Amino acid sequence: MLAALAAMVALVGAAAPMTASAQQDTYSYRDPSDPSYGPNRARLAVFGGVHLGGRARQSSGGTGISQDLGPAPTVGLRVELPIGPFFVVGGFGDFVSIQADRAPVGANRLSLLGLGVWLKFRGVLALGASLLELYVGVPLGISVWVPTDAGVDPEQGAVMGLLGGAQAHLSDSVALFAECGFRLDYFNLRGTGTTYLQGAVRVGVSFGF
Repeated sequence: MLAALAAMVALVGAAAPMTASAQQDTYSYRDPSDPSYGPNRARLAVFGGVHLGGRARQSSGGTGISQDLGPAPTVGLRVELPIGPFFVVGGFGDFVSIQADRAPVGANRLSLLGLGVWLKFRGVLALGASLLELYVGVPLGISVWVPTDAGVDPEQGAVMGLLGGAQAHLSDSVALFAECGFRLDYFNLRGTGTTYLQGAVRVGVSFGF
C-alpha cells in the first residue's frame, strides 16, 4: 500500500508541472492569503476507484469466522471547506459494491453506502506555476447496508478510514488527486458483529468555488 501511495504521488506530482508549463503564459498563483487562491477555496471532489485485498469477519459469543473479499468498485464525492492552511473539514458520501473472493458468477453483491464527516490534514508545495498538495484524510460516519432482496430492511453501522494522497492544483478552480489507504465498515446485527476491512485506491477531480 505504501508503494502504491508513492507511485500515485509521483504520478500526480509529475502531471502538475507539465500542465503548469502549458499554462504559464496565462496563469499564475496569487498571494496565498488571497481567498480566491486555489487551496483556500471550498471544493467539490468527485472520485472513483477500487477496494482491494480485504476480509470480512463475523463474531458472536467469542467465536468468529473470516472470508476474503474480492475487488470492490467504489464511487463518491466530498465537499471540503479549508480552515487555515493546514486543515480542511467537510463531508463525504460514497458507495461500494462488495463481493466474496472467487464468488460464483451471478452471485449477489453487498452494497454499502457511507455518509459522514471528512477531516484532512495537508501541506501545500509550490511547483513553478502549479501547486502540489500532500494530505492525510480521515472519513468518519455511518455505513448503510443496502439489501438486494425484497422485504429485507437496510441496516446501519459505522464507517471509518485513513487515506494518504496528493492533489495537483492545475488552476484555482480545477485539481486532480490520487489517494490510497483503508476503509473499515462495522455492523452489529442481532448480536453478531460484522466488519469489512479493505484497502482503497482512488483517483478523482476537485473543483474550487
